[in-house]
Amino acid sequence: MSLRALPAAVVVALTGLVTAACSGGSNLPVSSDSAPSASGVSPAVVVDLQFDSIAPAHVTIRAGQTVEWKFLESPIPGNVTFASFASPSMESGTYLHTFTTPGTYSYRDTLSSIATGVIDVLP
Repeated sequence: MSLRALPAAVVVALTGLVTAACSGGSNLPVSSDSAPSASGVSPAVVVDLQFDSIAPAHVTIRAGQTVEWKFLESPIPGNVTFASFASPSMESGTYLHTFTTPGTYSYRDTLSSIATGVIDVLP
């Protein structure tokens, strides 16, 4: 059964469990020596979106660095939606965004009931 088909109360409970389970990971700055993407930009970190998960869900980069999201969703589309911008919904492919302003940026896949992430941008 898909998580998208579960009753809302079950999804809320699962969200709490997933958040608690994922909160213990390290949140260290990532190096910027990744290989260039198809667009020629070298991402500081690559985040995988697959079904109802985002991994890693919390990353730290420096201002001016780029995050690449890989969509491994087929046949179910997903997206990354922030307060001020969003990727297109897609089943496969990549989306890149360069963060220029330090801060904490929360986002979610609006087509999933539980997939969320955070990008911490250091100066």
